[in-house]
Amino acid sequence: MDEPPSDVLAFLRQHPSLRLLPNTRKVRCSLTGHELPCRLPELQEYTRGKKYQRLSGSFSNFDYAAFEPHIVPSTKNRHQLFCKLTLRHINKSPEHVLRHTQGRRYQRALHQYEECQKQGVEYVPACLL
Repeated sequence: MDEPPSDVLAFLRQHPSLRLLPNTRKVRCSLTGHELPCRLPELQEYTRGKKYQRLSGSFSNFDYAAFEPHIVPSTKNRHQLFCKLTLRHINKSPEHVLRHTQGRRYQRALHQYEECQKQGVEYVPACLL
């Protein structure tokens, strides 16, 4: 396979979610799973699209691992997160995660969890009592 043009390679460096597939002339988007031909006009059109803009803007710079011990990916709903303290599903968007973690229910559950850790008692969410 020959190397893609330099303008395409420069465009791919600007968009880290777009990956050049080996041994093919295609590019795959890691956010959506779309495969595109390795041509600059198609790549530019795709990155100007609404779905790519929405996914790249919200997920690229937000770190969900900061909430990791208590908020984990849901096993039942792939597109959501699950809070182990409140036993609630949360949409996988930065606004929803921040709103949940700053809310009264989560803060109260986090305080109870920390108290249980200090006393050496296993934490049981309030809704299971």
